[in-house]
Formats: sequence, C-alpha cells, structure tokens
Amino acid sequence: MERNKCKSSYYDCKIKNLKHVKPRNWWSAVKKISGIDTITKSDLRSNLQIDDLDNLSDIE
Repeated sequence: MERNKCKSSYYDCKIKNLKHVKPRNWWSAVKKISGIDTITKSDLRSNLQIDDLDNLSDIE
C-alpha cells in the first residue's frame, strides 16, 4: 500500500504536468513507473505462439 502512495505522489509531483507540456516524456515516465519499459523485443518473441517463428526474419 505504501508503494502505491509513493508512486501516486511521485506522479503528481514529477510527471502529471508533462502530459501537456512534453507528451513523449510523460509517456516514457508512465511506462517506467508501470514497468512496461522493461519488456524487450526478445521477451515479446518468447511470449508469441507462432509456428516457425525462429525461421522468420526481423522484417517478416
């Protein structure tokens, strides 16, 4: 519960105003807080259920 209060307080103080001033920075900060930015391309591939995924190039 304390962690949520800290995240909320941090968001209100540091990130909230970025939404209108610098949307790109706001989105980056939101992803960082939520843990979304830690997912890498290889992590996403490991979660996909596609036949012959290893035989496909990055473009396909």
